[in-house]
Amino acid sequence: MTTPILVDMNKETGISTITFNRPEKYNAIDEAMAAAFHEAAQAIASDKGIRCVVLKGAGKAFMAGGDVAAFAADPDRADLVLQRILRHMHPALLILQQLPVPVIAAIHGPAAGAGLSMVLSADYAICSQSAEFILAYDRLATVPDCGGSWYLRQKLGPRAAFALMLKGGKLNASQAREIGIVNDVVEDSSYQEQLSALIQKIASGPTRAFGLFKQLLAADLSLAAQLEAEKAAFMEATYTQDFRALPEQETGSISRILKRDRVQREPLYSTSPCKTKQLPEREISCSNPTRTPITS
Repeated sequence: MTTPILVDMNKETGISTITFNRPEKYNAIDEAMAAAFHEAAQAIASDKGIRCVVLKGAGKAFMAGGDVAAFAADPDRADLVLQRILRHMHPALLILQQLPVPVIAAIHGPAAGAGLSMVLSADYAICSQSAEFILAYDRLATVPDCGGSWYLRQKLGPRAAFALMLKGGKLNASQAREIGIVNDVVEDSSYQEQLSALIQKIASGPTRAFGLFKQLLAADLSLAAQLEAEKAAFMEATYTQDFRALPEQETGSISRILKRDRVQREPLYSTSPCKTKQLPEREISCSNPTRTPITS
């Protein structure tokens, strides 16, 4: 019997990979897969050395959503089938959202229904050029599940999300990137290579800081409360191994970056009609402070 979820927890790199593994069903979710996914999320959350999580699908698809055959077998009991699946999926999704490290969705082939919800749940999404994205719920005469309605509202806004539901159809990779479903689209021929490079880059970065920023973005706070949350997160970051591992030469690096950028970058605004000239830092170059945006 095929194991519905494959989990690879690499202790050396801190990269954990969850693979949806029902390729003969395009990785459609049934109760066994949902239960295994929940167990995988719990195991990963308990790993203190984790640095990032990758979600991917086996075979030709990322995930085709729920196993429609399980619902169609007995329509009068479809609600019970759904409940048995979601009692595992919901806590698993919450665990992933609350992880203190980035979650990356790696998509090739179709991501439909709950598969699209899984893509949206990730902190970062990269896909191959041949990937396809299908909401699909208009065909099923139901509504998004696995957090789809929440994620679509957050990432697309209510009107765009509703339009996607009304129109149905299929989005290609470029369209998905244009509306914010994915971040990167990569040619099929270089997909695996660029995916590996991205994962390694993220995992070797300050992943605890990434996780803290992820939590700040998810917070629904007033400005005053957000400022306090930022302060607490910054202070917490100073206790992480990533922060403590910074070499001494990094001290003052931000000021060096800003100084370098002042030299290298084109100005965003012109100071017409005044003539520009080299001046010491902080000295005002013109008596007329009016700034006119540059047009090109």
